[in-house]
Amino acid sequence: MKEIIISSKEAGQRLDKFLKRYLPGAEAGFLYKMLRKKNITVNDGRADGKFLLSENDSVKIWFSDETFAKMSGSIKTSESVSCGQPAFSGNKDALADASVFRSRILYGDDNLILFNKPAGLLSQSDAGGSLSACEYLVGFLQNEGKLSEEDLRLYKPSAVNRLDRNTSGILICALTYEAARILSAALKKRSLKKEYLTLARGRIEEPLLLSGWLSKDSGSNKAEIFQNRQENTSYIETGVNPLYYEEETGGTWVIADLISGKTHQIRAHLACIGHPLAGDAKYGDRDWNRRLHLKNQLLHSFRLTFPEMGGSLENLSGRTFTCPPPDNYTEYGYHGIL
Repeated sequence: MKEIIISSKEAGQRLDKFLKRYLPGAEAGFLYKMLRKKNITVNDGRADGKFLLSENDSVKIWFSDETFAKMSGSIKTSESVSCGQPAFSGNKDALADASVFRSRILYGDDNLILFNKPAGLLSQSDAGGSLSACEYLVGFLQNEGKLSEEDLRLYKPSAVNRLDRNTSGILICALTYEAARILSAALKKRSLKKEYLTLARGRIEEPLLLSGWLSKDSGSNKAEIFQNRQENTSYIETGVNPLYYEEETGGTWVIADLISGKTHQIRAHLACIGHPLAGDAKYGDRDWNRRLHLKNQLLHSFRLTFPEMGGSLENLSGRTFTCPPPDNYTEYGYHGIL
């Protein structure tokens, strides 16, 4: 028999989803059968798959050692993340090292971490197998003694939002299942206010509220904006608040408010109205980028404001967090928010 005492990290999820994570080798039908036969119990009683787990609940699995080993399988950990491995090309910092990762934490508690992601680092792993912020997050938590292999079997901390590889700034990392659920719901409702700092080509003198319909071509990994609804498009809105025009670069520093959140939305939307981002190779002005000696876009997740939050994230209600931009932004005329 194996007993699992539910911690705050796993609380709030359905029993069937918890079991599927804990026993990845088990078919759903088999798990439901074991629940009916009381080979899996909660607090020594029968429970169905929809049962919502709470902290300190006791889940007992009455399997043979052989069956349990077969169903539980093996779990990948961050042991392969070397503390001396660079986080991304061109940077010598090893984000897997606890002290370096800690220096980029904007805010952290038992439920989430707000991480200042550097440009060049993936938010989440891709098919190419490159290390991402999520792997370094797990490595950091293990180095700090806050995450065990058993914890990883039940829930793997990860980012709930995604920033493009060459976009820097606030990455929201959920450390518990409940936090991930609450944050994902807030992102879906668009109640989290996310603002980005960028340099756009040309002069923008008045605030803008842009709307349109976005289509994403997965083959080219490029978005296209339409003024009218088309097939397979999503409605988007982007607020643009100019800060100041920078004469030497020929661009305007702006705060872009991501009212809706779609891949490449800010980059494609500003390019669509003739104000592409500085350094944007996909949507930008090549001649301008060459003059500025930029190969990657200047786009930084600058500010995050939480709405009214519930559950374990109640303490974040109404709070705003800002993230200082990379040092090289000053080279292009950025001198703070006026």
